[in-house]
Amino acid sequence: IFKSLKQSHEEVDVDKAVYIGQNESVETLLSEVSEDDEINETARDMLLRLPGVNVHNARRIMQECDSIADLTQMTRDDLKRIAGPMAGQKLFTFFRQKFGAT
Repeated sequence: IFKSLKQSHEEVDVDKAVYIGQNESVETLLSEVSEDDEINETARDMLLRLPGVNVHNARRIMQECDSIADLTQMTRDDLKRIAGPMAGQKLFTFFRQKFGAT
């Protein structure tokens, strides 16, 4: 069944799909900011690079926090509430991990 379905379609270019998905995601986050809202692009880019953070939970984090500093001081439960259970745990662990830890 799968062979017959695939015959009429080209193979997926995974690298291209990932590239498009990443760019669209950031652009989606940017497009939802109105002209009246100012956004610190550096902080937004930094937020999107934190463990567990994606465009979907970044939007909520930006609504709940005024800064990265505020985010780092949140409790585990608060991080899980705004970022989701797994992402919140990843953030909590990351913010409390010592620099020398491997």
